[in-house]
Amino acid sequence: MDRTLAREVTNFVIENIEERIKEEPEAVGVFTVERGKVKYDDLAGTVEITILLTEEGAKGRAQVDFEVYASGFGLYADDFGKEFDHGDHTFRIVGIRPRATKRPIIATRDDGKSFTFEDGYVRKALGRETLKTDMVNGAQVETIPLS
Repeated sequence: MDRTLAREVTNFVIENIEERIKEEPEAVGVFTVERGKVKYDDLAGTVEITILLTEEGAKGRAQVDFEVYASGFGLYADDFGKEFDHGDHTFRIVGIRPRATKRPIIATRDDGKSFTFEDGYVRKALGRETLKTDMVNGAQVETIPLS
């Protein structure tokens, strides 16, 4: 099996699992499934899946992490799930990579593919003012306007 076939089969299985869960009324509000890393080689596809037990309306791990770290990137906790346009596509903010220095914001395109973006670009795409840069004790810091 080549890598392309492994990718196609793995994605097919993942999509079917996700669709099956959405169709199962007993699953709604009881748990969420979050897809993690997907790796492919010539023989197999490996998928990391996290199953989180929840209560109705509970937040997933990605949303909780976003709410914790968003302010460090000039965003607000309620920016999770907001949409912005980039090129010919619409993107929805679905996560954050707090250790990333260049592109910490994770967003999914309208076709479901995930991408990472610079925090400054996302702020601008959401219609926020550009952050003012100050010097504090010789270090450059960004401050969020209070508007």
